[in-house]
Amino acid sequence: MKTLNNKTIRKANLRIFGLSAALTILALTACEDALETKVFSQISPDNFFKTEADFNAAVVTLYNPFGTEWGANDVGNGTWYNLLHNANVASYYLRGELITDEMEPPGPGNLSQFNWGQSTFGNDGVYAKIRFVARATSTIQSMSQSTAVPDAIKNRYIAEAKTLRAWMMYVLYDFYGPVNAKWNPEILTNSEVLPRPSEEIYIAQIEKDLTEAIPDLNDRYNGDANNWGRASKGLARMLLLKLYMNTKQWAKAEPVAREIMNMGYSL
Repeated sequence: MKTLNNKTIRKANLRIFGLSAALTILALTACEDALETKVFSQISPDNFFKTEADFNAAVVTLYNPFGTEWGANDVGNGTWYNLLHNANVASYYLRGELITDEMEPPGPGNLSQFNWGQSTFGNDGVYAKIRFVARATSTIQSMSQSTAVPDAIKNRYIAEAKTLRAWMMYVLYDFYGPVNAKWNPEILTNSEVLPRPSEEIYIAQIEKDLTEAIPDLNDRYNGDANNWGRASKGLARMLLLKLYMNTKQWAKAEPVAREIMNMGYSL
């Protein structure tokens, strides 16, 4: 039986040390990778607004309050509320249509007397949807900062979001006058209760959103079942026309009306 010399022993020790060191490094690396978990339940600029599908998913949620079904859960806090155009007397549509000399709606007296306020109907009220203005502002800001999709696609989704923000601001204005909605991203997270803006500032913001959006919107989606109902040039121009008519800006209203007439719509 041969006796191991010192040189052989040293080589064996080096091999054992090298193997131990390699295993230790591998184990540490594996542990670090295991601890770096991906959070899929939170959306941020780091993990979202990277694809057209992300842009679409973000903008689609802004359509939520404009539906005709009875109601829906708020996509932000889960609270149930009436949609704006449903058949409930608490909705924006019926409150705007039924209060006439020809019909008196049943239900709360503040409907027949046309004196509802910001807290009327609680979470079902139109005023509660002011939150969607801020959500649209946040979505527009995030999409604007993204460089992951082509400009043409990005601009179209931003135009959709601006149209929906302007529409919601118009709905609120129709019932309550200018409200302290958040369309400025610089104060989006500010918890301070802001005063009402002036009529001129509020109306100018609605006009700005719509006029900026129109060039990047499709004309219309008639016949396109997959996209029917999306914000289009036709919708944006009609909202702009309603704004000009209801604020008695006749000189601005006429050319917008003619543009709509020339788009090929018919009864």
